[in-house]
Amino acid sequence: MENTNKVLAQTQIPIKKTKTIVICWQQYCYNMHQDRCSNFWGIGDIIRGTVACYQICKRYNNSEREVNIIVDTHKHPVGKLLKNNTSIFSNKLDKMGDYVPFIKSEDIIIYLERALINSDNDTVFFMTNANAGLPLKNDEKEFMKKLLEPGEHLSRLIDKHGSYLPKEYSVHHYRLGDNELVRNETYNNIYWGLYTKLVQNYQDNDVLFSDTKGFKDFIKEQWSIKQLETNIGHLGIDKDENKIIDTMVEFFIISKSTKIKTYSVHNWGSGFVKWIAEIYDIPLYTIH
Repeated sequence: MENTNKVLAQTQIPIKKTKTIVICWQQYCYNMHQDRCSNFWGIGDIIRGTVACYQICKRYNNSEREVNIIVDTHKHPVGKLLKNNTSIFSNKLDKMGDYVPFIKSEDIIIYLERALINSDNDTVFFMTNANAGLPLKNDEKEFMKKLLEPGEHLSRLIDKHGSYLPKEYSVHHYRLGDNELVRNETYNNIYWGLYTKLVQNYQDNDVLFSDTKGFKDFIKEQWSIKQLETNIGHLGIDKDENKIIDTMVEFFIISKSTKIKTYSVHNWGSGFVKWIAEIYDIPLYTIH
């Protein structure tokens, strides 16, 4: 019997160490000075960082260690519209207030190695815009779809706005930047050129979306392309509930489209439609 016990002890499977990354969605983090020019993150930035951490957890998992990810969105205005917005850490995050660090993309691995993986800590709390690997794998898409599942109120509004659109539709999305969206600086001298691009790339059942109300109003004066009557806001800095709601309505309306044609003043495009296309498998075409 003694020898048998020794063999069992030698062959016993070691208990895995469990570590947890908690991603907290919020508009402000204590270690980043925020103004109308910097340190606010749109939904594309937040999704990218969340996906990146999900991917990092998978890479860290091995026979001795399991790294889990929990995403808590309830402190962000967007989270109030989602079905799965709380976690077992929600009360703790409420007590932490803004004292949740923002970790830049270039620092994320060093931070996790120091604060979690090679530390006695079992849990870390932070927010990040870390870069994610593309294309997304199926489990990564499903993880984000579950996280982004709209709540009952938002679902009703999505259905209401969607009822005004064709059964199948494609999207024109024009991202004209934060100068107009956030800082109220108007650059309507480019509108005519964008109108030409819109006409050249138009197909039946296209619907126009833009982050710039001035551009949408300008197009409405020239042409009857379909548009939604929504308020426009930046999810990283706006507090206006109607703007937050309507922007998320647009997010999910676009997620149901058959194709996205996008123009952006930024050479990196629009994170808003890029991540919709990645998560919901929608073809994305760039208008130059």
